[in-house]
Amino acid sequence: MPVNTDFDASLQRSPVGSHTLLLQTRYPVVATSRLRLRPCSLLDISSLISAVAAHRIAAASLSVPRPFDARQAQYWIESHPLEWRKRCAVHWAVSALDNDRFCGYVGLQGIELATGHANLSVWIADRLARKELAFEAAQAALAFAFTSLQLQTVHARVSRANPMMARVLRRIGMKSDTATLQTQPRGATAQVLRWHMSRGTWATSRQDPPAH
Repeated sequence: MPVNTDFDASLQRSPVGSHTLLLQTRYPVVATSRLRLRPCSLLDISSLISAVAAHRIAAASLSVPRPFDARQAQYWIESHPLEWRKRCAVHWAVSALDNDRFCGYVGLQGIELATGHANLSVWIADRLARKELAFEAAQAALAFAFTSLQLQTVHARVSRANPMMARVLRRIGMKSDTATLQTQPRGATAQVLRWHMSRGTWATSRQDPPAH
């Protein structure tokens, strides 16, 4: 799948040989054959609130303020540029190329450039072709993580109540690890399965047909 990144991915090599991303002011935008991964906009607030409220497993897939009302959504969106400048997270709204309409979220959180790790979160609000769009968005985020950010490992956490997303992660080549209990809103708990993928595994998977 071709992925185009509108981002100056300049890299400098440190004395010990690790890659460090130079500070860039432009927020990264990634385009696939059907989707655009772009910065979240204040124009997305209404759609974002509706999607989070309707998405039963959003709490296991996306860390957002609670309660997620318009004020909290605005605060959360406005925090994204600073998190990117600090290189601790990159959050994208997923939209269609033809109309730029918000249809989901994908992000890399907990980025640690020094150790080469990050956590992947992805969900698609639109029921139409949800699995395919999630797969395409996740692929694009992985490509950005392993090329532009030069990360070594990407992790993910998915609720066992979300088998569709587990299939997406398996299809992009991630491997399941251990299951833990995670506290959900209102004190409930859910079993969350941890996933991981290395850059070497990702590079190899790009040469093989994806597993369905």
